[in-house]
Amino acid sequence: MLAYPNNDKQMYLDRVKFHREHDELQQGVGWESNGVTRGCAVGCTLHEYNHAKYPALLGVPEVLARLQDQIFESLPREDALLFPEQFLAAIPDYQTKTDLSLVWPKLAVWLLTDPDHGVIRFVQDTKFAQQKIAIENVAKLWQRVIDGGVVSRDEWRAARDAASYAARAASYAASYAARAARDAASYAARAARIVFWKAIRDKLLNLLETA
Repeated sequence: MLAYPNNDKQMYLDRVKFHREHDELQQGVGWESNGVTRGCAVGCTLHEYNHAKYPALLGVPEVLARLQDQIFESLPREDALLFPEQFLAAIPDYQTKTDLSLVWPKLAVWLLTDPDHGVIRFVQDTKFAQQKIAIENVAKLWQRVIDGGVVSRDEWRAARDAASYAARAASYAASYAARAARDAASYAARAARIVFWKAIRDKLLNLLETA
């Protein structure tokens, strides 16, 4: 799966820029072209809302198309409107013969283990030792993929089940405190979410550029 297999990077960049400049790039909309043309990051890139077409048309794994969609919807509007162009520009052009298949595994390891933004930062207390081990084990499987190894279905299944059990246990332990603090922390939580999605955006763009 090579980036921009049809050598049309500039065409897609020009398209999303046109939609942005004409106020047709909008959050909360997939793709509409009946009378009024407007859409989200995916819609304004493909002129249809179909993540599954990214591999054939852009050489981008579908999981990254869905991530692009989620980042676009999660950023503040002024950042979101620039993101589709940033995403397309970060993907190396056809001449580089770049394979993007390892971008998601690398991002997954980062999302799990990064000390500043990864989920592992929530399980540093000793009472969450089981959850920490589950996170580390999933990250190790993704790292094996990055290193060119093979992970069996049974290994993925076992890691999934362990992580699911650990997540439920952590959720039960945290639910009362979360309810008690919810109202007081709502503004801080919204601000933290924005920081989180901006961090994911920046990491994704870096991985695309250096793929």
